Amino acid sequence: MKSVALIVISSAIFLFTGCATRDYVKQQMEPLVERMSKIEAKQKECCEAAERAAKKCEKTFELEQHK
Repeated sequence: MKSVALIVISSAIFLFTGCATRDYVKQQMEPLVERMSKIEAKQKECCEAAERAAKKCEKTFELEQHK
């Protein structure tokens, strides 16, 4: 009797908890997507700034070599 009750209760918990819906997943992922987009934009800006700085260093080095 106890095993039947345990099976019924376990089945009920399993059935009533259900799976996440697509809308719920979208709702939970939206803030993360926004944060990742901001981070990627900052990373792109930093890479571009680093490339510009490297070019300036190369030009300065070349000018110093010609002196």
